Amino acid sequence: MLQLDEVLRGYLLEKGYNTEGGDYQRMYQIATRGLKDLHYDITGTPITVSMSPNKNGVIELPSDFLNLVSIGVVNNAGEIINLGHQPNLAPPTNPDNCGTDGRFPATATPSAVNNSQYFDGEIGSLSTSHINAHGESIGRYYGAGGRVGIGQYSLKRDTNQIITANLTTNNLVVQYLSSIGKEGKDFIVHEFAEEPLFAYLEWKRSALKTTVPRGEKIALMQEYYRVKMNLRIRLLAKNTQVISQYSRKNDKAIKF
Repeated sequence: MLQLDEVLRGYLLEKGYNTEGGDYQRMYQIATRGLKDLHYDITGTPITVSMSPNKNGVIELPSDFLNLVSIGVVNNAGEIINLGHQPNLAPPTNPDNCGTDGRFPATATPSAVNNSQYFDGEIGSLSTSHINAHGESIGRYYGAGGRVGIGQYSLKRDTNQIITANLTTNNLVVQYLSSIGKEGKDFIVHEFAEEPLFAYLEWKRSALKTTVPRGEKIALMQEYYRVKMNLRIRLLAKNTQVISQYSRKNDKAIKF
């Protein structure tokens, strides 16, 4: 792995540009945007972590979270079985709107509740675990979508949380795309991404100049997308023969 500073200085030296001062600072900002473009589309790999929801069924996502890839449980065969996606799943409300534990009617105690009158939302199950005195969570269990397999989840981007319901286990496996990794204070660059990053810098540098003809700017943009596609091939290919074959094909096929 390389560092962004190392890659940028290599580009500036190759092109005969100043490696210090305002030129460097401006190009570092452009390089950061290019690295993010490659990371989001190609080089970013999911992080897999084990997480457990709290007592309200909420998972607090880490600060480097960008996008959810999957969430599920591991079965006996070692396979991840995904939870059902329920975007309309309501956040939990406990205690209830009156400030008391809403699982049972206000006049009842758990031992006094008649189980034939109160259901927890699971077919054939007569328990009081999800009863709310004033119906705060009824939509959470009887709303659109119904129960799916081993549980349901909803991603809440505004609060950086995952809301879960009807889980058969609290041991969940979460896969997500994280922000770009750092080594010390600088961003990490995959070695395969160096060439596409050079192409991105050349394209964006030319775009800032009014003296560069429009046709040349378009050609540089095309070159960036060509080497970006080759980057995807390099990461997916299992041998150099496949890389060479697809690279030649892309040189002919890519058009704008």
